[in-house]
Amino acid sequence: IEQLTQEKASWQQDKANWQQDKATLQQQKSNLQAEKENESREMNRQIGSLQQDTGEQRREIEHLTAEKETLQQEKEAAQQNASQLESLLTNAEATIVAGRQW
Repeated sequence: IEQLTQEKASWQQDKANWQQDKATLQQQKSNLQAEKENESREMNRQIGSLQQDTGEQRREIEHLTAEKETLQQEKEAAQQNASQLESLLTNAEATIVAGRQW
């Protein structure tokens, strides 16, 4: 009977240890789940931030492209003006030369 009592006490101690181990593992599981959720939230925040940055960069590229097109048009207009001024200057010089010959 004494041996059975000791074995029962040993089993009860083992059971208590297992229950403690189970509680510890459950706490670790809860901690890992909370950590996973926090990391997931942070990752989603970073993804959102990157998407916002990408959108801003896309708008900036569109703005710069439009500005480049405007500058290209201004350059072409300036070249046409320069060409017209060159023609006017050539005509004026020809007129002056012709006037001197009279």
